[in-house]
Amino acid sequence: MFLDIYITHFGSSISVLLGISGTILAGFFENALGDKIWPIIPWEWGVRFLKNYFDFSNAPIFLGIISMIIITSIVLVLSLLWFSRWEGKVIQE
Repeated sequence: MFLDIYITHFGSSISVLLGISGTILAGFFENALGDKIWPIIPWEWGVRFLKNYFDFSNAPIFLGIISMIIITSIVLVLSLLWFSRWEGKVIQE
């Protein structure tokens, strides 16, 4: 109930402010400053995941663009399959 009043009062401006500030913080926490605190910053998870598991920190930008296109295509196809099968097919009373 409190959250509904909070969102209604402030609208989407608080979401935009949190998104921008989180992105700026993720930029700051990419160095040694964020080595201990990154698990609690959601904006930093993607950066650390790519850096730790795929070693994209030393890879050229071209590999990042190719992987982004492949992953986006896979998510798009899976989303289209999911929504074409499930969206609007269930009657709820």
